[in-house]
Amino acid sequence: MDFRKTWAEYKEGFGSACTDYWIGNDVINSLTSEMNHELRIGVLGFDCDKAYVTYSSFHVGDEDSGYPITVSGYSGKAGNSFRDNNGRKFSTFDRDNDEDAKNHCAKEHQGAWWYKNCYDSSLNGKMAQSAKISLSYMTWWAWKKNSFALNGSVMMIRPRTYN
Repeated sequence: MDFRKTWAEYKEGFGSACTDYWIGNDVINSLTSEMNHELRIGVLGFDCDKAYVTYSSFHVGDEDSGYPITVSGYSGKAGNSFRDNNGRKFSTFDRDNDEDAKNHCAKEHQGAWWYKNCYDSSLNGKMAQSAKISLSYMTWWAWKKNSFALNGSVMMIRPRTYN
């Protein structure tokens, strides 16, 4: 699935839950506004290595505020590539909300994300066909300390059942 979509497409969601999809920023906002949620991210490398991270607190704001992300309570083995993204607005190729003065991160990664700059993470970037080091692809920098293209990723949220 090509994740180079417009702001409107990310707002509404796209794809199929059986394959690749984005549930929609309005839905994520609605779900995470009603109660506390946690976020689990899984990343898969081309060497078949995989790792997970969990954020014990996860929220996405509304469209009027730019769908800013709030994450905290990191744990896991893939590194904290959201460490600088907290409070950042969502960016698409047709709506640049990142803080990188030199680059338009959503265009460079060919996918939308909560960018501060273009180097930490982009799980909606273009899919690579083989192992590469490039910002043009889906990446989670903190895992291997470089912009290695990922072979896959998954983001899952669930209500937090503890305080």
